[in-house]
Amino acid sequence: APGWGYRPSESTLEKFNHKYGTVGGLKKLSPEGFLKAYRDGYKDVAISPKLDGCSVVIYYENGRLERALTRGDGKEGLDITDKVVALGVPKTTSLSGKFRRRGEFVLPLPIWRDKYNGEKSARNIASGFLNRKSWSIDELKNFDLIFYTTTDSNGKDFSEDKSDFYCHLDGLKTVMRGRVLVTESTMNSEYLDKNLKVYSSQILCDGFVVRLEDEMVAIKWNHEGTRSTVRNIEWRQSRYGKFTPVLKIDPVDIAGATVSNVSGSNYSLLKSKGIGIGSIISVVRSGEIIPYVDHVEKRSDVINAPEVCPECGGELVIDGTDLYCKNPECGNINRKRIHNFINVVCKIDGLGNSIIDKYLDYAAEDNNDLISFVHFFK
Repeated sequence: APGWGYRPSESTLEKFNHKYGTVGGLKKLSPEGFLKAYRDGYKDVAISPKLDGCSVVIYYENGRLERALTRGDGKEGLDITDKVVALGVPKTTSLSGKFRRRGEFVLPLPIWRDKYNGEKSARNIASGFLNRKSWSIDELKNFDLIFYTTTDSNGKDFSEDKSDFYCHLDGLKTVMRGRVLVTESTMNSEYLDKNLKVYSSQILCDGFVVRLEDEMVAIKWNHEGTRSTVRNIEWRQSRYGKFTPVLKIDPVDIAGATVSNVSGSNYSLLKSKGIGIGSIISVVRSGEIIPYVDHVEKRSDVINAPEVCPECGGELVIDGTDLYCKNPECGNINRKRIHNFINVVCKIDGLGNSIIDKYLDYAAEDNNDLISFVHFFK
């Protein structure tokens, strides 16, 4: 769910309050639920894909960009103005007055597969980048920002046409839009899923957004999820020292694939949502790619998080939303950095992490003769 694990007060970035009302999430309905609730009031409705990225809110005043924030908790967000401007959002606008624009910061799926080797999820990579204090222009170019709503200083949304018109005048990308009849033949998961695939091959999507006069509703299907129980939590350490939880669940079949591992996202998410060993969770596959927790049916506080680094014994600290080992001499961190350097920079055929680890273990015992190592393990 967008915004999970996100607490601005724990970030190293500066935080600011949102203006013109809370930046809220959307009411969610299944296709059948939407049809039941709105069939009598609407013949057709405006519809757009629900992009599964990170919500960004940009504030303008007197024709100039004032500040860009993450959605955060809806009341306050992190200042990401520098990233937004570097991405190409102009500092001036053709629209006068005070208003905010809301868009989705996304990592296109072809780039995710090509440059990130399908690691984690496209959304998690986008979220991680926005949370960084240090970042590069070269990596920023991998991402995109797509706008879908403009809100005036009284908290009233512009019409889609007006919002898109002024976004295009400012050279900004907007979400694709269309209209759909409110009938049994269109408001069903098979019809909507077929149409969503047109968009989801390029950008992660998890449903459609419907505009109803002054209200917006998210329509999701398959996203009610499949129930399973968390049996264990594995904490995996990255080359930056961060520990990421992987939920080990009772295997379930989702869209033809057997799922037994689910992303736990981060330490703060598990704590705030009550996801632990023994939890009953609803699992979905966003865009039929990455399994994640849609909601929690039974809470548990047993998250099995390590208190000290399993490698170096150093104290672990909470930094932002994550659990970290901050010891710069941690052997596991250095080992994973070596893995990354060889796999990304050198790319030596046949030299996998297991062989690298064998050499590092061999060298750690003061056996520094590489030729002897090759003969020993050949």
